[in-house]
Amino acid sequence: METEGFAIHDSMMQLKNEKHTKVAVGAAGGQACLLLAAGTKGKRHMMPHAKAMIQQPRVPSSGLMPASDVLICAKEAVINKDVLTELLAKHSLSLFADVMPPEDWDKSAGIKVVGPF
Repeated sequence: METEGFAIHDSMMQLKNEKHTKVAVGAAGGQACLLLAAGTKGKRHMMPHAKAMIQQPRVPSSGLMPASDVLICAKEAVINKDVLTELLAKHSLSLFADVMPPEDWDKSAGIKVVGPF
């Protein structure tokens, strides 16, 4: 669930000191990518072969879930994706469309380098 990652991000933003983020070992996807980007510029580090990935949101499915709940979950996933993309753009000093161009919305997963940390 994205809410836990957003809660950690909000807590990090309350701190006035430098934030050293060394979370990228192997792969940093979704919320881990956000937490990496939320570190102080120049204090964000990735291992040489690590990858930062923005993945498409997934909606939990269940044959027992009412259609109205599926719709609510899908809308929430899109909203969370927009929030994640806006925060990544803010931390990387990029434009929203540079972090997640419209043509990437249909891909299941992908890697996008937004610039030097």
